[in-house]
Amino acid sequence: MAINFPNSPSANDQHTSGGVTWTWDGTTWKADGATASYILPTAAANTLGGIKVGTGLTINSGTLSATASAITVQEEGTPLNIAATTLNFVGTSVTASGTGATKTITITDSGATTLGALTDVDTTGAANTKILKHNGTSWVVGDDVSGTGLQARATGAATSTSLANNAAGNLTIVAAKTYSLLKIQTSHAAWVTLYTDTTSRTNDAARSETTDPLPGSGVLAEVITSDGATQIITPGLIGWNNEGTPTTNAYVKVVNKSGSTADVTVTLHFVAIEA
Repeated sequence: MAINFPNSPSANDQHTSGGVTWTWDGTTWKADGATASYILPTAAANTLGGIKVGTGLTINSGTLSATASAITVQEEGTPLNIAATTLNFVGTSVTASGTGATKTITITDSGATTLGALTDVDTTGAANTKILKHNGTSWVVGDDVSGTGLQARATGAATSTSLANNAAGNLTIVAAKTYSLLKIQTSHAAWVTLYTDTTSRTNDAARSETTDPLPGSGVLAEVITSDGATQIITPGLIGWNNEGTPTTNAYVKVVNKSGSTADVTVTLHFVAIEA
């Protein structure tokens, strides 16, 4: 297409032809581009184009900013409108702080970090060999009685110190809630009586050595020994703790029969038969 440029143009003279503007730079004519209007398409998933600045958005010197008071998070077609400053999730909180268009989002994990922090777990009394059992409402500490098998023989001992001759001393020996008593051993000559509980021991305090205990009095066994003797219990008997909440305590009264003041030790030989 022929372009009829003006003759003898001056610098910066312009000439338009076919929708294109030309400018004389003093030597040649240079095209400035088309002067026809161009419509920018609307941006879409697969189309480059423009977007409309709507409510909550502003453009200042090419910078797009969002108003903090109106934020919409779109997820799979369902909008999540955040109106409050804190969102509470299960075990986690999301907190927005700051002013104006700038907000800081803080995510805090407030969930349990230890077993005892769970609302349905009570770890009171936790110790070695203990387990957690469900009581129908929550998990609590209990004894592990599954698969324990047979128990080995054991001993438990206690000493009544500086016990005068013919004086009585009360001892507590750690044994088992229920046990099979095999032997009673003393460090000195003594009269030893074994009880189910402290009340039975108190009620029996005035009984003489030559008087047999009454049935049901709480007396489990009694022996009279010489110095350093061990009395075997035949036939064997069952000892047990009769407190409201059974413990492993075995309650003993020992009378010193050595002829002088002594530290008298009593040792029980037994096999535990109740966990």
